[in-house]
Amino acid sequence: MKPSELIIVSDPAAVAKCAADWIVQCYSNIAKKQDQTTIAFAGGSSPTAAYQLLSTPEYRKLIDWQKVSIYFGDERCVPPDSRDSNYGNSMRALFPDGVPFSDNVHRMDGDAEDLQAAAARYEQSLPTTIDIVMGGMGEDAHTCSLFPGLDAVSETQRKVLVVTGPKPPNPRLTITAPVIEAAANRLMLVAGKGKAEALRAAFNEPLDITKYPVQLFLNGTWIVDEAAASLID
Repeated sequence: MKPSELIIVSDPAAVAKCAADWIVQCYSNIAKKQDQTTIAFAGGSSPTAAYQLLSTPEYRKLIDWQKVSIYFGDERCVPPDSRDSNYGNSMRALFPDGVPFSDNVHRMDGDAEDLQAAAARYEQSLPTTIDIVMGGMGEDAHTCSLFPGLDAVSETQRKVLVVTGPKPPNPRLTITAPVIEAAANRLMLVAGKGKAEALRAAFNEPLDITKYPVQLFLNGTWIVDEAAASLID
């Protein structure tokens, strides 16, 4: 299976630039139809590089962040100021001078004492449909914190779960397939030779999200660098 849209660019920097441009264009289209736009951010190097571009004067004027509600696809269960925090890394990249509209940013409480309760609260905070859900892919084809083989990958009712993945830090909070599948727009960023085999499998192997969770994003736009795309037919 192939994604709805596949864009292959030269390198990780080009992935970030293309992603920033895509987000601006998608936001512009949504803003013409409704007052508020909802985005679920992803962690990882490629999304973070895109956020850094969006923080520059050239891009900052193109999005009215006061009219954007920010959510997150997953979070490590660490304090928000930890280097492992997706929230912390994303906000520092996008708003280096501090988050100006904190009421619009919906953080997963990864540092909560009761993680099950935190997952339930976040589930209640999510809109029925998120306008843009971003994702990155690991070398094992995981996305968000939906790792191959986890029961959470097959979840059809709950929207947010506590999971333990194969690599630290653990545990984690993650959105589930129903949230991704309900998204109006899906954006997947992939860069690096180490992702090439997982990308090949995600596109060429039969649909099986238990093996390749990243296939949840096939009905979306994929921005991929040449190294990651090197094994694609």
